[in-house]
Amino acid sequence: MWYAPTEDSGMISQMLFGETCTIIQKKNKHWFKVNTTTCNIIGWIHSIQLYLTDEALFEKLYLNPALSLEICHSVFNDDNTKSIVIGSSLPQYDGISFQMPDNKYIYNGQAALVDGLEMSPELLIKIARRYLFSPELRGGRSPFPELTAVL
Repeated sequence: MWYAPTEDSGMISQMLFGETCTIIQKKNKHWFKVNTTTCNIIGWIHSIQLYLTDEALFEKLYLNPALSLEICHSVFNDDNTKSIVIGSSLPQYDGISFQMPDNKYIYNGQAALVDGLEMSPELLIKIARRYLFSPELRGGRSPFPELTAVL
């Protein structure tokens, strides 16, 4: 996410795979000003980072997703494979697969349902240790700072 509708304006934050947002404004056909539902951050993202949905599908994707707990892991289906990072959302996760707007994907790594996740000091320490020695990126939410776009 950027401060202004241009990639040289500076990055505010990152949206991770599967996260949702609401559109506030559109500038030309390539840039959208959005408010993230996960972190409540307002910024600009490029249109290639969005999958537009109707409100009913948005609710299904937003309500009680699971979170990926692997630093980096592949999700796949018959048509393609994508790499996702820790903290990515897995909407409608059933323990094996999850549903995105474009297709159903298989995920066989560690995950936890957001509603069932009890935050404890021990859990926070375990998650923090997964980020040890990650390079710093201002506004970054991924252990890989070169990933400034979520596709």
